[in-house]
This record gives sequence, C-alpha cells and structure tokens, in this order.
Amino acid sequence: MYSTRYLKEVPDNFELHTMDLVSRRKFFSGFSLESTIKIRDELFKLIESTSLPIFYRKIDKRRYWDYCQKRFGSGIKIDPYIMAFPFISLKVDEWLKEENDLGIFIFDEHRSLTDIEQSLKSLRLPKKAGLHVDRVIEKGFFVDSIKSFPLQIIDFVLYYIRKYEEFNIGKRISEIHKQVFPYIERIALSLDQHEKGWDIIDWIEGRIQK
Repeated sequence: MYSTRYLKEVPDNFELHTMDLVSRRKFFSGFSLESTIKIRDELFKLIESTSLPIFYRKIDKRRYWDYCQKRFGSGIKIDPYIMAFPFISLKVDEWLKEENDLGIFIFDEHRSLTDIEQSLKSLRLPKKAGLHVDRVIEKGFFVDSIKSFPLQIIDFVLYYIRKYEEFNIGKRISEIHKQVFPYIERIALSLDQHEKGWDIIDWIEGRIQK
C-alpha cells in the first residue's frame, strides 16, 4: 500500500485518514513533514497511473442552504449530496457509454443513503428531459470506508479538491497544499458547468416537492 521507506508496519485495521496524514497525528505521529509529503505524492502518482477519471460537483454549503430556505421554506434543509448526486450519476453514465462498459456505484455509509438510493432508482426510470442512466446497473453498494481502500483514496483526493476550489474563490491555502494542484487539474473534472444543469435542478426540485 505504501513504500516501506516511509512507513512503519501497517496494522490490519489501518484506515487512511487524510487529516491524520496532513497533521502527522495518530498513525503518522512521529513522521517528518518530508515523509508525509512523499507519501501524499506517491498516492497521487498511484491514482494518476490508473487513468481513471474523477468527477465532482462542488456545493457551496452556505449558498446552498440559502437557496433551500428561499425555494422550499424556512427550516427546510436538503442534504447537499442529493443535489450533487444526479450531476455525478449522469456524467458517470456518459463515461461508461464512451467506454462501452457497465458500472456499479459504491457509497461510503452515510445518513443520506436512502435518499441517494431513491435518486438512483428514479434516474433509472424511463427518460424525462434526457435525465436517465442505463449503464449503472444494480443498486448501489454501501460500504464502511475502513473496508475499502478505493473509498479511502477518494476521500484523500476530495480533501485536496476542496483546497483547490477554496483557493479558486480566494481563500488562503498553504503552499504545501498548492503543490498538488497540478495533479488535481490532470485527474479531476468539475461538473459545475453541465449542459443539463437546469434540467437537473428542476428534476431535483420535483423530487423534493413530492
């Protein structure tokens, strides 16, 4: 999993937590900054070597909560995952079509699992406004991240994507974090601009109002 040049023996129940790596705490306590940076970079090289794309949809939580209050009424909060999921689903389905392949979603365990599964089920129904997935087969699988190294890797990448997006809106980001921005630009695709964006939002609002 990691080069033995940098790590002590990895226990069987080890789970990669990016903040532990960044802050050099818990398993990574006692590691030098240079060592943790090398581990970080090796992980990015591993991800890049797979040539698998990473898609994401940024949700500004403060603006999103304001939108929910204005659109659905005071006190109504719709989990941001529900807004982001259709964007990801349609893009993954499009990519699978290009690859002439089928796929299955694997989710980390989360309190919104039922809503996410209902969204996927709805997207697999007959087409409406072109919002339909047919390359994503079966129901999604829900896995505790400690049992899935790919989920841990995605969480690792998402941490740095968040830093990348925060930098783009003018927030102060450490120079060490900026070092990985070229990786993010090569391996990750933002879905903020989506040709069916308004159709997706209308579809989500229709589901919420039901």
